[in-house]
Amino acid sequence: MSYAAAHTEYMESTKEHVEVGEPKLVTRETTSNSYAYQMRLLQLGALEGALGNIAVNPDLKPVIEALHQVLAGGAVEITIAQAGNLDIVAELNRRLERATAEANAINKKSEYTLLAGS
Repeated sequence: MSYAAAHTEYMESTKEHVEVGEPKLVTRETTSNSYAYQMRLLQLGALEGALGNIAVNPDLKPVIEALHQVLAGGAVEITIAQAGNLDIVAELNRRLERATAEANAINKKSEYTLLAGS
């Protein structure tokens, strides 16, 4: 069973949230390692543009589309056309592993879902 299927109550949007006509700021709990991982993704250019005009890095759009396809039940094939900096790849993998482990440890200790991880 997927995480979402097991925790739908955690991820549902309220009617008010969906119907808001203007942007609405929300807060969520996260771990220090999850936050650090997300900030590193931003430092490396996951989003780009000027304040108020930020967009997903165009090089990531096909990756995000592939993610959406898999989450919707599809299948994808991924080919790395040119390897990136292997030290940064290893760093990001470590950060993601630490963030996931930290969220799992907190959730296990609390005995219910507090965090969704990274």
